[in-house]
Amino acid sequence: MIEPTYRRDQLWGRPRRGVHGTIVLGACAGIVLAITALVAAPRAFVFHDDSRRDHAERLVATLAQDSFSEWREHHAGCPHRLSNLLANARLDPWGRALHYTCDPRLGPGAHFTVISAGEDGRFGTADDIEAHQ
Repeated sequence: MIEPTYRRDQLWGRPRRGVHGTIVLGACAGIVLAITALVAAPRAFVFHDDSRRDHAERLVATLAQDSFSEWREHHAGCPHRLSNLLANARLDPWGRALHYTCDPRLGPGAHFTVISAGEDGRFGTADDIEAHQ
């Protein structure tokens, strides 16, 4: 039998050549860079105080932007009521009806608006909450 010219411990104990070390070094550098970017990145937090006004602003914006866009994908014209866009979405947090306007053409320049009268309950005052599509 022919004996190999190397011993088994020499084969496994020798340093390996190739890209293995480069890959490990690159992966470690990428992880360090990612952690540094996350730590050093400026933060833009939006705090919600869960007040009635804040809740009304989120509701009106959701109706006008998200729900109406989804509704328009499957329907033509305007919704007959706001509950068509979002279930149980007819009252603001103060228990008053939300109003909306819709241009039935909905072509270029047309709009969809949802309005809450705000805390005072009167439309056309400074505390009204509006969102447009």
